[in-house]
Amino acid sequence: MLIWADGFEGYGSSSYNAGFRGYLVAQVSYAVSGRTTGYGIGRYGVTNSSITTPSITTSNTLIIGVAWMYRAYDNGGIIGFVGTITEGITIVLSSTLITVNLDGVTIGTYNLSPIPSVWYYIEVKVVCDDTVGSVEIHVNGTSVYTLSNINTANANTFYNKASLTIPENHGAWFDDFYVCDDSGETQNDFLGPLHIVAVFPDADTATKEWTPSTGVTHYNLIDENPYSTSDYISTTTPGATDLFEYPSLVGTGAIIGIQINTTMVITGTGVVIKTPIVSNGVVDEDAGVNMSNTTDLDVRRISITDPNTGSAWTISGLAAAQIGVKAS
Repeated sequence: MLIWADGFEGYGSSSYNAGFRGYLVAQVSYAVSGRTTGYGIGRYGVTNSSITTPSITTSNTLIIGVAWMYRAYDNGGIIGFVGTITEGITIVLSSTLITVNLDGVTIGTYNLSPIPSVWYYIEVKVVCDDTVGSVEIHVNGTSVYTLSNINTANANTFYNKASLTIPENHGAWFDDFYVCDDSGETQNDFLGPLHIVAVFPDADTATKEWTPSTGVTHYNLIDENPYSTSDYISTTTPGATDLFEYPSLVGTGAIIGIQINTTMVITGTGVVIKTPIVSNGVVDEDAGVNMSNTTDLDVRRISITDPNTGSAWTISGLAAAQIGVKAS
């Protein structure tokens, strides 16, 4: 099941405040030119820069995919599989090799020899087990290297977080980052090279029950990139819902899934924030996230199928959908 997606488009065009998206952040990262459009994430500095997702799975199989650019002065980048006890498996990307490490000890290598300033899409699947574990690596959609029947656990029973690290004094670039596990009926294995884009609300709907901080229009108070606390919508009413229109995606490719990110500030207790989707009149509400007295927390929902059709989202179906926020 797809459990995380980030095209690094929703942080503005300079330094990233990735913490509000739920990441654990070490040092500042910066926006760079994206793999196809928009932005990626980079680092120019004397210390490591890294982002680590929160705990997002309990499966013993975790798949991480990310676009990576090697640069002529670069020492590479690191993809990490982080468990409840330690970061066990790291995939070190360099000017010559993809190196598989377990607790810092090399257990395998693949000769990639990347061309500088060319994007490569790296996907890694790790099955966490102390005897029958495995590591499989895909580059640009093709399986290139496999390790089988090995110890991949490093005392962990599963890897529940994913991390990206840019080593000190180097300028590797990352973009189009996804994480999935082997649960669910779809999106539970290698997804292939993905392009992840961000869209922001561009119109109100008839459902606008929250209160704007200024004026009467709602969507233009929450469409900033990066987000701003200077204007907002708010509510103290249980059940209040705001729905928004979104612009159509540009392109013709299949949609693997959509991730909806909503940044919230909560000043009460026991507040459940839901992310409703309305497609052709069909209302799909998630269980929501229980929050209390929280500042700048990202509420995240992933939707794989259009609730109106029960099938994968299409560009036209997504363009016609209304998506918003509900307090309950």
